[in-house]
Amino acid sequence: MSQNARNIKDYLADEAIFYMRHHIQQAGGNEVFFVGKVNSKGVVEAVQVVARGNKMMVPAIIHMVHTGDAVIHNHPSGGLQPSNADAGIASELGNEAVAFYIVNNYVSDIYVVVEPQKPKQIVKLKAKRLQEFLGPQGPLASALENFEARPPQQHMLAQVAEAFNENKIALIEAGTGTGKTLAYLLPAIEWSVRNRERAVVATGTINLQEQLINKDIPLLRATLPLKFRAELVKGRTNYACKRKLQEVQSQPDLFSEVNQHQELNAIIDWAKNSPDGSKSDLGFLPSETVWEKIQSESDTTLRTKCPFYNECFFYNARRRAANANVLIANHHLLFADLSVRGEKGDSSEVAVLPKYQRIILDEAHDIEEVASSYFGAATSYHAFLRVIHKLYRIKDTKQTGLLPYTMAKLQRRAGAVTRTLLDKFREQIDGVCEPALVNFEHDLADLMERLFAWGASKRQNEYEETKIRLTPALTRDKLWQEIITKHVSVFLKSLRDNVEALDKVIKLLENAEHYLGGEANSLAVDLNAQANRLLDMATQTEQVLLSDDENNIRWLEMKASRWGNVVRLRSAPLDIAPILQKTVFEKFPTVIMTSATL
Repeated sequence: MSQNARNIKDYLADEAIFYMRHHIQQAGGNEVFFVGKVNSKGVVEAVQVVARGNKMMVPAIIHMVHTGDAVIHNHPSGGLQPSNADAGIASELGNEAVAFYIVNNYVSDIYVVVEPQKPKQIVKLKAKRLQEFLGPQGPLASALENFEARPPQQHMLAQVAEAFNENKIALIEAGTGTGKTLAYLLPAIEWSVRNRERAVVATGTINLQEQLINKDIPLLRATLPLKFRAELVKGRTNYACKRKLQEVQSQPDLFSEVNQHQELNAIIDWAKNSPDGSKSDLGFLPSETVWEKIQSESDTTLRTKCPFYNECFFYNARRRAANANVLIANHHLLFADLSVRGEKGDSSEVAVLPKYQRIILDEAHDIEEVASSYFGAATSYHAFLRVIHKLYRIKDTKQTGLLPYTMAKLQRRAGAVTRTLLDKFREQIDGVCEPALVNFEHDLADLMERLFAWGASKRQNEYEETKIRLTPALTRDKLWQEIITKHVSVFLKSLRDNVEALDKVIKLLENAEHYLGGEANSLAVDLNAQANRLLDMATQTEQVLLSDDENNIRWLEMKASRWGNVVRLRSAPLDIAPILQKTVFEKFPTVIMTSATL
């Protein structure tokens, strides 16, 4: 046992501290017990409440924790010295290799009663023992009727175990009927639990994810003597944002059109009782334009400043994932995470997944295409239009969007905001931003029509989608050069002028924080997110239309439709291999790639 208080940041991650602080405040400063997931560095990265103010609950808590976890509770008095009861608890937890900490109510000080268990050395997998689990006399044979041992499955398991033990890359072609999911899940689970290194299993299809979550993992939970946690991880935009739901409900006319009100109201009612808050729990498929208005997004989150932070659907799912040994995701989610980490670093708050150390890629025949899409550039006419309309739109004389909503909020609080500041907002929003966005929408339509007309002259069939690679020979075309020199420059200037105008509104909101409190911060974050998206799309536009990088290929995708001409700008690495080498194969000690066809 430790005899001294320690630096809390050595034991608890910031998100865990914020979460605990909130729940202790909610409990009126009374005693709360938490269970935390300790990572390989000995830091609790995620916590959950398991009991409030009752040490008699401790025996039940012991059955909930896993080896290597931490149990944490606060002393309302502020004194951190362990009591006799604490000493008894610590003894029981220590026998289970579970750490035990005491914190003050503000979670700024910590007393480490039992240190976290740090692996002194890697516990290697025993492939033969795992193979026996899948053998004719193993637990699966007893649990399943008509069970048939499969030698190819056992051979694959041995290859996967070797890749974990020896820090190798494994490329395994396993035909249909091999039973490959159990052949990689068993070693992944055993490794993750024994060595506290999280594994990600990424699949190409939702059908395989459902098989893993609904069939294979429950089967292993019922038959494995080892306790483990596995979570299905969904993309952030699959979750509804409670802050946005509240804002839409408060002023629906400024966020949606009349024909969308009924659908939005149904989503608002569902969110009040949904335990999950994800689109798959909704019961009906919402339209994309409606769901976009209330979905959780990494660039519009207020994080710990959000009043709904501790009940947020996404962050609750993220906490569950941070407590898991194995994550189930799709290829797109994994490569979105790898792309963000490659650009902004492992410690980035916008990382898509909790940290992981080992990767399994099932249906791996698709990964080159998926990876190329995340390490290239892509934007389109409709992508620009979505951002513009989130900010401002006039339809049938009705105004919607964040800018009218901001102005309406300010006018409702006119008694709290000074007349001078209100006039500055009105001048900047009504007089500058909204007219500039209308003009920018015209510039966007003009550029896209010119690109479509240029491409139309190159296509062979006007009814099919056309892809035109922007080769040096094609881009020397006189009409192309005219589009680039005259119209692209006008478009990009118009875009950046709009961002500059939005920045002035954001600065005004910073000045208004004294009058509006958290509302000002909420509005500023939403506006800033759209401004940054416009800047990102400007970079993507330049990358596709203006750059001449030999390491990337650039092309236009075009198709005529009854809703108008569709134009997409795309670029991708010419050779994805060096990028995969740097972001995947060199970075992670074990990478398993498997498929029926490789």
